Amino acid sequence: STKEVCERLKTETSTRKCAYSDLHPEMFGKANVFVSHAWSYKFLEELVSAMEKWTTSQATEKGGWCLWIDIFVVNQHIASLNDESNFRTFASGFENVLKAIGRAVVVLSPWDNPAWMGRAWCLFEYYVIWSCNLAHSFVLPATVEDKFISLLGQDDCKILDVVSKLDMANATAFSAYDVQNIKKMVRDKLGDFSQLNSAVIESLRT
Repeated sequence: STKEVCERLKTETSTRKCAYSDLHPEMFGKANVFVSHAWSYKFLEELVSAMEKWTTSQATEKGGWCLWIDIFVVNQHIASLNDESNFRTFASGFENVLKAIGRAVVVLSPWDNPAWMGRAWCLFEYYVIWSCNLAHSFVLPATVEDKFISLLGQDDCKILDVVSKLDMANATAFSAYDVQNIKKMVRDKLGDFSQLNSAVIESLRT
């Protein structure tokens, strides 16, 4: 899974306690697309596959596409901070990065129960995307898209039913503190989750 890859990167950076991008700056450039994904995704078969498909389907950006993927560019060692400091660091960091980049790609897998739809941090990222009116698109990994297309028109393909089940009230995260405060942040801004839920559902349907 992507989480397992993250743990390997964390081990590799344990001496300096830095982000992988700080350890190997020569491998990274200025990001021009933010990748929103669930850590439960298989790294190669889902995350990498989806982004390979997306980049090849787009007009080439000047200088090429440079992806912002959290496990590589966020210092995972700051998790040793207390819950409040940890949450504020990640929340402000994701928001600032998204606004600076101005474009995002959301990876969905599997098509009939996307893990992304149930993750609080993913939906927080979409909250920033939506509230700031940032350019964004959704992408399926190649094999997932092939399966989805093969089922179109069949009774097993009930994509609208899947999408309509999205509700941030049910979203989870590795940290219970993060879940509580992400939901509080959205409620404080919007009153409840209905606007955000509707925004995600409408964007997925189109």
